[in-house]
Amino acid sequence: MYDVIIIGAGLAGLAAAKVCKTANLNFLVLEASHRVGGRVWTKSAPGTNFPVDWGAEWIIPSMHHEVMGLVQSANLRLLEDASATPAKWRTLQTLFEGSYEHLKFANPAFAKALQKIEADAQQWLENPNMTLNPEAAVKTYFQSIVESTDTVELLEAALFPLTGADPATLSRQMLWSEIGFHNNSIDATLNAPTCRIAEGCDALAKALAQELGHHIVYNKAVSHIGFQENIYAIKSGGTEFHAKHCVVALPLRTLQDLSFDPPLAQSLQQTAANANAGRVAKAWALVESEHPLAETLTSYFLLRYGYCRPLDEKHALVCGQILSDGETPLTNVDASQMIKANWPEINVIDVAVVDWPHEPFAKASWHSGRAGWAARTADFRHTQDNIHFAGGDIAETWAGWMEGALLSGKNVGQKVVTAFSQQK
Repeated sequence: MYDVIIIGAGLAGLAAAKVCKTANLNFLVLEASHRVGGRVWTKSAPGTNFPVDWGAEWIIPSMHHEVMGLVQSANLRLLEDASATPAKWRTLQTLFEGSYEHLKFANPAFAKALQKIEADAQQWLENPNMTLNPEAAVKTYFQSIVESTDTVELLEAALFPLTGADPATLSRQMLWSEIGFHNNSIDATLNAPTCRIAEGCDALAKALAQELGHHIVYNKAVSHIGFQENIYAIKSGGTEFHAKHCVVALPLRTLQDLSFDPPLAQSLQQTAANANAGRVAKAWALVESEHPLAETLTSYFLLRYGYCRPLDEKHALVCGQILSDGETPLTNVDASQMIKANWPEINVIDVAVVDWPHEPFAKASWHSGRAGWAARTADFRHTQDNIHFAGGDIAETWAGWMEGALLSGKNVGQKVVTAFSQQK
């Protein structure tokens, strides 16, 4: 009998486990895959030994305090984001080359729209109950505040690296919430000074896992969670584990693979299936190029965001964040063709892709609140019968970021510890 069983060894599950370990609780972490990290995953780029992030990649040191605490305690190194060579902003009608600040200066309509978005966000953040229809789609919102289709497309292009989703599916609440996370600033939201972790972002998960040791069991996909007489029975394969508390730290879309007894509330099932609009397939390629490659942002090509990491004078790693259709998995051939179309001057040497909506233990990329469903994730933050939910998908702040996952896991871990202390 365990005090608590934690399902999922992503950042949220590991953060919850660390709190339980510090409090000397008897706990176990069950992880369905062979590794820790979840949607934080570092492995070599194709054709190289160079580590790159296939999931979460960026941090904002001045704002992500939980992440930075881990970076410092694990003696990890930060790299400034060097992807922002002169950017190419592509719409159906125009091509603009220059930075975000240059685009604002050159396009007054774009700059004015950003001011309007920031003002609306601040108004809603001060009074969330006001009638600004926060669950309406971002695309509809953009179309209502600007007249030019071209400007709408520029706004959508600027938003994609943040959200990883089609603006037609996103809620404006998600956009406004992000602005709130970024000190109520639209510029900080869309153009934050970001860094990478030199060792790769899954070094954060590995640092936490090292502290937990044998308390993590791998290749243990959970199929059923039952609750009877104040005890949880958690089934994985032919094994059944028992605990007084259960923490479910999984991506929302994967909850449909679990059965609950008593059943999970219908409202929670619907939210889990529909709340996350994140649909990124992430491709990395080793390429040959005679010239530096520009960062690219577009609103109409499936490869919505492209950036480069130079290796030497003739070789580079390029990454394409591709909008996955959620139906047909993207192949390496698909990714290679899109990367070549995005940078016609390159020679693609090797390429690989991770299509997160088709990964069985993710079923979506990082969280982006879906129009009509964004606010409902809060329902998962309420504990019932000693079952707790944690994760970047349901984080109260920094949802969809590594910071949000760590905060969510830490908060849930503290809830469990508090519950045990009150029983003594």
